[in-house]
Amino acid sequence: MVNEFIYNFESLLFDKSFRRWIFLKGSEEEILFWETWKNKNNNNLELCNEAKAVLFAINLSGKYLSDNEIDYEVKKVLNKIDSPKENTIQSFSNYISELLPSKKQFAFAFTIILILGLLGLNYKKFFPDNVDNIYAHLMLADKKNVIKYTSQNDSTKYILPDGSTVILSKNTTLSFFYRADSGFLRREAILSGEAYFNITKNPKQPFIVYTPKLTTKVLGTSFTITSYPNTKSSSVQLITGKVSVYKNEDLNNTFASPDNWGGVVLVPNQKVVYNEDNKTLAKSLITNPVVISKESDSFNFSNTPVSNVFDTLSKSYNINIIYDENVFSNCTLTVSLGGENFFQKLQVICKSTQSQFEIIDGNVIITKDYSKHF
Repeated sequence: MVNEFIYNFESLLFDKSFRRWIFLKGSEEEILFWETWKNKNNNNLELCNEAKAVLFAINLSGKYLSDNEIDYEVKKVLNKIDSPKENTIQSFSNYISELLPSKKQFAFAFTIILILGLLGLNYKKFFPDNVDNIYAHLMLADKKNVIKYTSQNDSTKYILPDGSTVILSKNTTLSFFYRADSGFLRREAILSGEAYFNITKNPKQPFIVYTPKLTTKVLGTSFTITSYPNTKSSSVQLITGKVSVYKNEDLNNTFASPDNWGGVVLVPNQKVVYNEDNKTLAKSLITNPVVISKESDSFNFSNTPVSNVFDTLSKSYNINIIYDENVFSNCTLTVSLGGENFFQKLQVICKSTQSQFEIIDGNVIITKDYSKHF
């Protein structure tokens, strides 16, 4: 059981439960406790971010550090911080650079964030993104473990080191960070442009794609992300599997526990579009849904209850179709739906049954069109 008391910067760094939560190894009880504690007030949030910065920097050596090793490094950090203020930034920067010489850019960024917090300044005034997004982006500065892919003129297919496939559209770049031996760093990529992904499944290492506005988390699936620079919208379209999509500004409250991230969950044939003007995620259906599971040999119906037709269509395309069974209880349909796409099939059914459809939050809503009766 995690005990609550008044935490300060030092006690957080030494708290083993806090460290397990930060490094994504906490129990459900610990996750709930620290998420609740962090969001209680701004002071807790600031303390949490400052402690994260130090622990991330300490644990970037690429090896698994024991609790005793982390305690030792934390004591060294605190000794540096206890030095006179005018020497704190330089001495602590030197310390982190010595600790991780191959990650100086990363260490410098977190040093500044940390010291700004220690001096009573708000790092968000200097860095518009939250600490975790800065971490996710700057860790790609480790050139030994990052590969950059580009596609300037035509679509280009690449096989990533983890076995995943990516097809980059024209004028697209992808930076991919991969460490198979890492305990808490995942398969992560930064995308600018448009790309189709077919991800190799690995439950222990989720695949995460960052764009300027959205973050997408997957285990094993295929999907397309569109996020070109200087555009007001970004989108994710799911083909198979399941993905979670998040607004980057929301990750500050959820990044520490990716298994419990919020956001929008997509299933096959759904897409989500981020609108920069109103900062919202709108879920809908992709332009041309594909058959996911064939419920019958064909879409040929003979004197078939409309409810059965809707159910067959719903299961075949894995799209939720909502309708009032009582309204359509006496309706039957005789029709052959062969080469039509999903929306054309819907139009034929609705025309035959004097009904109409609309797409709301990725669902198809069928209602009677009573204007046809007058």
